[in-house]
Amino acid sequence: MKSVGPSVLALAFAAACGADSPPDASSVNGGHTDTTNVTQPVRPSDAPETPQAVASLAGAAADQLTIARFTGLPTIDVESESFDSGEAIPLEFSAYGDNRSPQLSWEAGPAGTESYTLIMEDPDLPGRPPFLHWVLGDIPEDVTRLEAAFVTAPEGAFQTGVRENVYFGPRPPSGVHNYTFQLFALDQELGLVDGATRDEVEAAMQGHVLAAGALQATYTAPDQ
Repeated sequence: MKSVGPSVLALAFAAACGADSPPDASSVNGGHTDTTNVTQPVRPSDAPETPQAVASLAGAAADQLTIARFTGLPTIDVESESFDSGEAIPLEFSAYGDNRSPQLSWEAGPAGTESYTLIMEDPDLPGRPPFLHWVLGDIPEDVTRLEAAFVTAPEGAFQTGVRENVYFGPRPPSGVHNYTFQLFALDQELGLVDGATRDEVEAAMQGHVLAAGALQATYTAPDQ
């Protein structure tokens, strides 16, 4: 297993930038809800904080990634057998290739964890907030591993994607993009349905995030 610390996996998506942009991308990728005045759960005094992970994120809009809105929390380590942290994502996991979801696993959340939510964003689209690639929410608390190219989501989970409500891999229009898998341990299920927007997911998470972590890797657009 290729272990990574609390860095972030960025997944780029070209279709967001040009004529290939899906018709519903703007609704799924709407602006973030202001959560600066929301009280977060008290963290243990000896636990590493999420600001350390946030500070290490790459990307033009890394400070707008979802995890940047949930600070002062214990950090969860996220890892993948499909690629190393900070390294290139293989073609098979990109939308230029087979568009297979990568293997992902994470350490169990703290006491009180009832579910996990995974959010995948690309912070490198010029002049835009991070582009939302994928949400897999309401993952049961006893699930801490997703196999590569899984077919059936964990029981009770919901998904949000780009063209469909499934994983959509890196597809940068040009250059190198960072791709970010962010994992949140929650003290309840969010109770949302397939196609929930980022704003809806973030609003439902407020006051319920117990810990968070992220994994980052890159993808380079093929020569045009």
